[in-house]
Amino acid sequence: LYGSRAGNGVVLITTKTADKNQKMKVTFTNNTVSDIPTRFLNIQSQFASGFFSFRPEDVGGGILPTVSAADGTGSGPELDRGYWAPQWQAPLDANGQPIPTELKSHPNNVGRFVRPGLTTTNSLAVTGSSDVINYRLGISNMAHTGIIPNSDLNRNSYSLSASSNLNDKLTISTNVSLNNSWADNRPVGNRGANPLQWAYATPANIDIRRLEDYWVPGKEGLEVRSLASNFENPYFLANEVNNSFDRYRIFGNVMAEWEVSPSFTLMGRYNLNKYDETRETKMAPEYTREPNHGAYGISYNTGLERNIDFLATYRKDFGKLDFSVSGGGNLMYQKDLVISNSSLNGTGLVVPNLFTVGNISPNSLNYSSASREKSIQSLYGLANFGWNDMLYPDLTARNDWSSTLPVENRSYFYPSASLSFLLSEVIKVQKIDLLKLRAGWAQVGNDTNPYRLDQALSNSGQWGDAIQLNLPGNLLTSGLEPERSTSIEFGMDLTAFANRFRFEGTYYTQDNRNQIIQN
Repeated sequence: LYGSRAGNGVVLITTKTADKNQKMKVTFTNNTVSDIPTRFLNIQSQFASGFFSFRPEDVGGGILPTVSAADGTGSGPELDRGYWAPQWQAPLDANGQPIPTELKSHPNNVGRFVRPGLTTTNSLAVTGSSDVINYRLGISNMAHTGIIPNSDLNRNSYSLSASSNLNDKLTISTNVSLNNSWADNRPVGNRGANPLQWAYATPANIDIRRLEDYWVPGKEGLEVRSLASNFENPYFLANEVNNSFDRYRIFGNVMAEWEVSPSFTLMGRYNLNKYDETRETKMAPEYTREPNHGAYGISYNTGLERNIDFLATYRKDFGKLDFSVSGGGNLMYQKDLVISNSSLNGTGLVVPNLFTVGNISPNSLNYSSASREKSIQSLYGLANFGWNDMLYPDLTARNDWSSTLPVENRSYFYPSASLSFLLSEVIKVQKIDLLKLRAGWAQVGNDTNPYRLDQALSNSGQWGDAIQLNLPGNLLTSGLEPERSTSIEFGMDLTAFANRFRFEGTYYTQDNRNQIIQN
């Protein structure tokens, strides 16, 4: 083994074998990035929260300013002016009355709440080649901790790229990738459960670090230390309202190419893109929108797209004329499935902090499932001609049969034709390097999404013991026709003065018919 270091975090290892034609290289790469938040939204830190303005003369009369921990409007007394007032969780005197404390500002509350993020990626690649096979095997791991406490993201990736010449005429190749992404918690972005929203909402007179120990002593898991009933503790949201996921995805292809003769080749290919994902949401008691023993939800999503295609190509050169003619087809199939179970909003769990579907009351269970399938079968052909290196006509034709359209309109054909002419090859003009004229006509067809033809009942949730069914609110057309888009264009390309001057101009029109629009 011979080792060398190439750049920061990169190690190359080369092996020598008895076969002089076989070579292998191992590459290890490490990349570490730290995210340090330095800039935040500009929010006021001059005034305490409250409902009434503060008047210094009131102190002499024994009247204290009013401070409300929950109101972030900043309409209370001014901070850092030596004023005193009873504040959140103020100590009590012998008579049980809150003791005033000095009103000080805490302008860096959000900066104290977030933390430096760290992303570390380790990658290992093994490449090799010989007279029989060329390959590359890659493995990588990414671990990320976010700037919001208790947020993370992880990914493992595996990839294989290889090709092998079984003989002088037949080549087999493949490209396959497998990814596994997961996280214990991805903070939600919607208002109400976003930790950063409530970090910014913390009043300027409260040190946000006092909220970090968010459980009331003796009532851990049941009652949260919060500024007020309408205020969410950002540390509670970050640690006790968790959204996890685990996703597997595999995508790639296997392809065979057969050179029947120097002029004729055949290609067959299988493509797959498939994923499986499980998502979970766990909400501990005391989230204001789910106060009754918390909430739980789990969903399973799976989907795939499969394409099987083939292509036959014939190429020939007859002196001034050369051409290439190809014909092939494709079978495309898509399928998606979603199954979801969760507690209804505001109903909660039977036993606090037991996050299972079985811990949801039957009357509080919100369940649903949905599936979708679609297929398109296609045949196509294309022809490319070149004459005397100056005239280039191209023709294409394709016919699709889509499962999402009515039987009588399921088949749709769309051709195209284009022509390019190098005028500079016929008429020589000094300083003109290239003058090309082009024209084209093309028609494109398109189908629609599944289940857009007839009204069908769908589950919209439960109402007590009853299942709610509804019909789509948009108009559906059972005789739907495929979309048609026809375009015509004319253009010119000019290059002059040893490529120092370039001009490209195109005039085109596009006519769209039978557009399928969601209404």
